Amino acid sequence: MYHIEQRHQSNRTRVEIFATILRIAEKQSLKTHIMYKANLSHRQLEKYLHFLETKGMLARRLEENVTVFQVTEKGADFLKDYERISGYLVEGSLTSTLEGSTRQAESQTGWITSLPPHRVH
Repeated sequence: MYHIEQRHQSNRTRVEIFATILRIAEKQSLKTHIMYKANLSHRQLEKYLHFLETKGMLARRLEENVTVFQVTEKGADFLKDYERISGYLVEGSLTSTLEGSTRQAESQTGWITSLPPHRVH
């Protein structure tokens, strides 16, 4: 039972899957490599590859009679933005850093105050 619940919590969003595919394609990658590394079915992979290609984030190239996929400049920009934004959402990253800095500054200046809990009537 626990295993099923754990799997349910790890479902990825489309944007997370886009980022995964683009990360894999930072180094020229075969379709099958992307499929296995991104843990996608062939049908899912085809849809995502098509979408990323039409948006100009992924390029398909023929090299030595083999089709490879490579992230484009636009795709690399997406990855940078995705990493920056997802950094705000990681538990304990920005919030903890800000709270820790505030507490440290308050303790150094003597401005620590203890407020009673707010109650809603």
